[in-house]
Amino acid sequence: MYNKLLIIFFIFVFSSRSSSQNIVDLCVGETHNFSVPYNNGSTYNWWFQDNFITPINSGNGTEHILLKFDTTGLFKLFVEELHLNGCTGIDSVLIEVHDMPSPIISPFDDIHLCPDEIAIVNIQNSNQFNSFLWSDGSVESSLVINDSGQYSVLVSDIYGCTKLSDTINVNQDGPIFIDFSIDGLCVGSNTIFKSLSSSAGSAINLLRWDVGNNSYIYGDSMLYNFGFTGNYEVELFIETEIGCQKSLIKDFNIFENPQADFSYYPLSISTSNPELNLVNKSTNITNSTWVFDDTSYIFLENPIYKYEKPGLHEIKLIVKDVNECQDSILKNIIVYYDFIIYIPNSFTPNNDSNNDIFKPIGLRMDSYISYQFSIFNKWGEIVFSTDNYEDGWNGDEYPSGIYNWMLVIKDELGEIRKEVGSVNLLK
Repeated sequence: MYNKLLIIFFIFVFSSRSSSQNIVDLCVGETHNFSVPYNNGSTYNWWFQDNFITPINSGNGTEHILLKFDTTGLFKLFVEELHLNGCTGIDSVLIEVHDMPSPIISPFDDIHLCPDEIAIVNIQNSNQFNSFLWSDGSVESSLVINDSGQYSVLVSDIYGCTKLSDTINVNQDGPIFIDFSIDGLCVGSNTIFKSLSSSAGSAINLLRWDVGNNSYIYGDSMLYNFGFTGNYEVELFIETEIGCQKSLIKDFNIFENPQADFSYYPLSISTSNPELNLVNKSTNITNSTWVFDDTSYIFLENPIYKYEKPGLHEIKLIVKDVNECQDSILKNIIVYYDFIIYIPNSFTPNNDSNNDIFKPIGLRMDSYISYQFSIFNKWGEIVFSTDNYEDGWNGDEYPSGIYNWMLVIKDELGEIRKEVGSVNLLK
């Protein structure tokens, strides 16, 4: 009676597949409870065939035991029931201990994703496993990743053995912003391209410009001189430290420059008539800048300019059009020096504060490069001489009469001017 009960119990509890004898499938390292129905007055002995030794964690001598299998293989477990009345019964069960699955994620190393990039992670030999559970809840044999995080998978085989894979780290780089400015759209002048790009993740370590002639320029900005008008395009390509890439193409027009020109009148001006009328003859312009060599600037279209000094002067006209293209022209103007001087023909040194001193009086005398004023008696002897235009002759030591004088100056333009005459000394 007892033997029959034992056999029925084992078939019901441990059978997991059909064979000549019930087989219990276990996983290595797993702890399992084996038991038979309890009969009052019975004791139970458990052992393995061929004296296989595995620790019986608890329960030996009772109707149930707890076993842990640390090795794989096929084992046969026996149990013998001994009753007080002397009846005995024996039954057995086959136990197959299977190795744990070994899920290997591919790729093996940590993954760096660029913005908007995805990665597909696979399990090697996935057909060996019965089910999958990824750390994000996915249950497919492969995983599509589009965000930073740590990812692993728990797999199970046909025997119900499960194991968690190694973890891979996925780091998705921050977004890349790409843009550039274009300044200067005029033929024959430098066009400036400047990157406005930035990266919220790894740093940008490569910026490459393509101006469309199979040559590249590297750096945050570039200068390029377009020799012809027309439509062009430029591409900026950037790459971050981890290899993320992005590019942007912009098209633009290169325009013709305006033509600067001007005339002036009168054609000859001097220190006594120093005003010059300037006439802007440029075409298709939006603004004008007149630059004078005394660092003056005038922004009128047709200004009048008054010179303060004689000499060779430079006038530059800079014009711009609606596209900010510019042109300039330079012309030289000569302002002539007018030698305006007054020398009286008599003087009366009587200390009445009226015509007591004899000397030349003129304009801009302080601007002479050199000055020499001399007075001679009738025998040609010098009675007075000075190189200071502020000094004059008072005639106090000499008798009344006619005296000759000579004035020699070098004016502001470096020209030597000489004047002679006579004066009547009246006492």
